[in-house]
Amino acid sequence: MRARLLSAATAVALPALLALGATPAIADAGGNNGTIKVAEVGAPDSNANNPKVGCTFALRWYNFDAKASSTVTFAGQGADRGVAITVASGSTSVTMEDDAAKGNTDLDHEETYTLSFSAPASDSNGYLVKVTAVTTGSKGASSKFKVFSVGPCAPTTDPGTDPGTDPDPGTDPGTDPGTDPGTDPGTDPGTDPETETPGGPTETGPGSTTPFTWEWKYAAPTCSGLSVAYPDDIPSGQANDVNVRLETDHGQVTLNFHNNTGTWSGTTLFPFTTHPSWPAGVASYDITWVQVGGTNYHWQGKVSCATDGDASTPDQPKLVSEINSFTDGTLTVRRGSTAPADTVEVEQAGAGETVDLEQYVDGAWTVCKTFTTTSRGTTRVTYPRFTKRGSYLYRLTTSQTLTSTGDATDTLTIRVR
Repeated sequence: MRARLLSAATAVALPALLALGATPAIADAGGNNGTIKVAEVGAPDSNANNPKVGCTFALRWYNFDAKASSTVTFAGQGADRGVAITVASGSTSVTMEDDAAKGNTDLDHEETYTLSFSAPASDSNGYLVKVTAVTTGSKGASSKFKVFSVGPCAPTTDPGTDPGTDPDPGTDPGTDPGTDPGTDPGTDPGTDPETETPGGPTETGPGSTTPFTWEWKYAAPTCSGLSVAYPDDIPSGQANDVNVRLETDHGQVTLNFHNNTGTWSGTTLFPFTTHPSWPAGVASYDITWVQVGGTNYHWQGKVSCATDGDASTPDQPKLVSEINSFTDGTLTVRRGSTAPADTVEVEQAGAGETVDLEQYVDGAWTVCKTFTTTSRGTTRVTYPRFTKRGSYLYRLTTSQTLTSTGDATDTLTIRVR
């Protein structure tokens, strides 16, 4: 087992100067603030969106006006675009509860759906589906949607039996990211940022002479948060939703940042540990997926992080360093020779990070060599020439810092004969 050098030292947060745009909003400010979320049936009411659900799932409406009516349609996306979809159970016309909008955590209606499909899914993991909810009486944009993965489910209908689904990719105005600034810019389950149709077909931002591109990218997340630099010409109404998925020691968590008062612009910081859905006392978590409204690009990867795990204090995120490919166990060499060199990799290390080769001498670990990692986080570890018989114990370590945990490998025992 690998020993982790965890510390409660304060993490260095993203610089405050990054938060040049609007602060992520939580409260309701009136108007068209409604949002729809996809969830597993029976999942806790958390206002989180689940981009991968079973064949039967729930659709939830949040923060809509009392008694507003919503019409629901489903359509295949990406490679499943030609698959006809029918609603086997669940109403496609629903009415919000008789209460006032109370903020983005106000659940106004939940409907359970089971879909049937005319053909097998293009992917063994399930169908890629877009749900669109058009709600009457909304102030501003009336259309909300999500793209998500359903299944895997067996096909249950004959091709072309759903008169409400158009398999022709040229006739669906809600799936072309180049013609509708309020449509789905992505085709990956869970990568569809919820957007709002601003009411016009233009793709050119204010003051721009060239068409807006949906391919803009943002920086990878860090353990502390996500920093998004929004383009100056992003179409109106696009930058108001950000979702970040975490795999934590408390289970999977999705943090949804929704701007109820307008759209974000400039460079905006989305901190994780202060989000209302952050579970207190998390000791470790991996950031695996990010979606940002207004771009086709979505980040996927793995940023491993740790905190002190103390629920009574603010969580202080740190990168988890991990040394891989080090040869441990027991190795026998002849006197006068040396052990084979190792090429190791330090996960989440930058160029110039040091790795120490330590030897156990007189009851304590002592640094005998230091190596520097490349831009890929790799380094070549070499050993001294052994001139005396005996057993020698070695390990590799990388030091903990304000922003990383550090790591220590298991022990390599070299026997010299």
